[in-house]
This record gives sequence, C-alpha cells and structure tokens, in this order.
Amino acid sequence: MIFRDAAGSPEKQIQDIQSLMDNGIDLLIISPDGSGSLDKTLEQVREKIPVVMVGVGSEKDCYTSLIQADDEKIGRLAGEYILEHLYEEGDRIVVIEGVKGSPISEKRHRGILDATIQSPDFGSMAYDAALALLYGEEADHNLTIEPQLITENK
Repeated sequence: MIFRDAAGSPEKQIQDIQSLMDNGIDLLIISPDGSGSLDKTLEQVREKIPVVMVGVGSEKDCYTSLIQADDEKIGRLAGEYILEHLYEEGDRIVVIEGVKGSPISEKRHRGILDATIQSPDFGSMAYDAALALLYGEEADHNLTIEPQLITENK
C-alpha cells in the first residue's frame, strides 16, 4: 500500500497519480476535492486499473466504485454533541472549516449550522479557515457570523 497526500492541491494529486501509475499500482483509491479537476486523469487511469473514489463523486464516468458518507449528518451530529455535552451558556464555538470550496466541507458546515443555530448564543460563533492554520495562509480570524446572515442564505 502506498499513501500520498496532496495537501488539497489538485495539481499535486495529478502528479502523484502519474507517479503511482508509473510504479505499476493495481488499484487507485482517491479522495478528490470535488471540483472535477481530476476527471480527465481518472478517466485515463480507469481504462487501465480500477479507481475507487472516496468522499465526493464525479459527474463523469471516471471511477469504478464510489464510497460516500452523509457529510451533512456528520456535521449535524457534531453540532448536537457540542451543544449537549460541551457547550455552556456564553461560550464561543469556533468551527474550523475544511478545504474551501470542497463539497464535503460545505455539507459538514451546513450540518453543524443546522444544529447549532438552535443555541441562544448562536450569534457569537467564530469561524476560521483550516488552511490558514495548517499552511499559514491569510484568513479572516475570529470572523463573527451574524445569525440573520446564516438564515437568509439558507
């Protein structure tokens, strides 16, 4: 088993796939970002070996099998757990989002918002971007989300 981490970069993921193919792998298990940027490469790979896609699917026929989770439910369950077991009145809840634009991150974010919007202190939740914490990129630290903005955009 060979593991590669492209750190959210589709370009790096394509390079990794090509390198793995050059090394003669028999099966590719991949978790793409959901943008479709890997579809052409995966179509070519699928002609030679099975491709198992994990997380998000594709509109193209570029995989042999797809494994998905209910990401919105995962977020909702996390929010419910926080409110029930960890949250105390007046606390701030900080949600560190995953890769910007990722369907998985967006669904989990929607789920946690659905659960936590019920909190009387919902307006004091703070949000930050995970990439900024992981890779030192610029981010809006402690950006406060007003409840009416969330409910208007639902």
